[in-house]
Amino acid sequence: MKQFFPFFAAVLLLAGCAVKETPLLKIAVISDSQAVAERNHWGMVNTDKALKFLSSFEPDALIIAGDLADRTDPKIYDIYMDVFRENFPDTPPVQVACAGNHEFWSRPPISNEIIWNDFADGLKISRDNPSRQTVGGYDFITFTEENSKKYHTEYSDKMIGKLKKVLDQAVARDNKKPIFLVTHYPPKNTVARSMRGRVKLRNLLNNYPQVISLSGHTHYPIDSEKAIWQGEFTALTTSTLSYGCIGGKYRNVTNGSILPYAREVQQAMMMNIFSDRVEIRRYHIGDNNREIKPDKVWKVAIPYDPAKALYTDDRAKHTLPPQFPENAQMSLRHDFGFAYLLFTPARHDDLVFSYFMRALVKNDDGQWETVKEAEYISDFYRYQRHQTTEFSIKIPEKTLVPGKLMRFEVYAEETFGKRSKPLAIEFQTPNHWNFTKQTKQLYPQE
Repeated sequence: MKQFFPFFAAVLLLAGCAVKETPLLKIAVISDSQAVAERNHWGMVNTDKALKFLSSFEPDALIIAGDLADRTDPKIYDIYMDVFRENFPDTPPVQVACAGNHEFWSRPPISNEIIWNDFADGLKISRDNPSRQTVGGYDFITFTEENSKKYHTEYSDKMIGKLKKVLDQAVARDNKKPIFLVTHYPPKNTVARSMRGRVKLRNLLNNYPQVISLSGHTHYPIDSEKAIWQGEFTALTTSTLSYGCIGGKYRNVTNGSILPYAREVQQAMMMNIFSDRVEIRRYHIGDNNREIKPDKVWKVAIPYDPAKALYTDDRAKHTLPPQFPENAQMSLRHDFGFAYLLFTPARHDDLVFSYFMRALVKNDDGQWETVKEAEYISDFYRYQRHQTTEFSIKIPEKTLVPGKLMRFEVYAEETFGKRSKPLAIEFQTPNHWNFTKQTKQLYPQE
């Protein structure tokens, strides 16, 4: 038996030392820095932080999905290129960038063509729009809107025709590999906050299953699984290095979309390409480069088959609702004319996305009547050290009824809208409380 020992020892040694698979290509992804021509501006500081971290992966390409600059001065691109070279001094990645709406906000107004040329020349990229380049055997296409000074416009048929031609060139070169398409605005009804995305872009991409669309503009936190979508093709939204936004009618957001503590959303991605898949890892740059959900790495199969897609709209059918802990508590607090509900946060195997509040009053006939309903975004996107063990929501104005017995119910919701059982409290509202204060959020907390 002794003569077999070296053989078995070698087998055991190999089994315990599995070789880590090396990506064929590594792609860093950022967007929406909205920096100005100052090295210490918020957007440029965050861009510097992101590139410093992403450089540790030695990426082959760097994708910028628009709004790198809140352009008032073309010198912004000189400052950015200094930051880029400092973080990639030896082997810089290929830059794959489109412009967004903020690049075109120039004072005094000048032509789109001049702004585009300044952008392309400043980043040392092609002036072609759309532009196609092949990196490591994979095609990357950038596509900038021709009328980016205006919101909610559509691509012209001429521009869509140009994009189709370039997509067809990429397919003809290699019809099995993914094609990475970078735009600022998302294709309509794909990723979160794309309801006002581009219809013609969506209609075109429906014919190209190998496309992986990367878009900016939404500032949507990539903690949420709605940041990836699959249907006829694959779409990703790229978050932001400036401030986070959210969709929906949430009571605690500003201007209809800006998150509370919005500056805490500074995020980026790394895409690793293997022969049979693309893996997308998410990072929270502002939170000490923390990886977001390392146990839920997004994976896109190569070749992509829509019938086997993982991130379709059908995901909503398979999620479970959040739950409050058995010992969860809730209280009501009156403070300087405002009223708050404070409660133990709910739990979920992914994340608690929001809270729904219902306020009821007991009428003289003993029946409960709903007087107010409101939704609040949770703190899932914030720095981990700021995620609280006691969540607080501000009760809307004209909710409390003096001298009446009231019931407050709070429901937790997950990403796709499944709702928990309620946490509830009943409360006799004092007559002497101040009910005049308004509770609408006036500005994003920093």
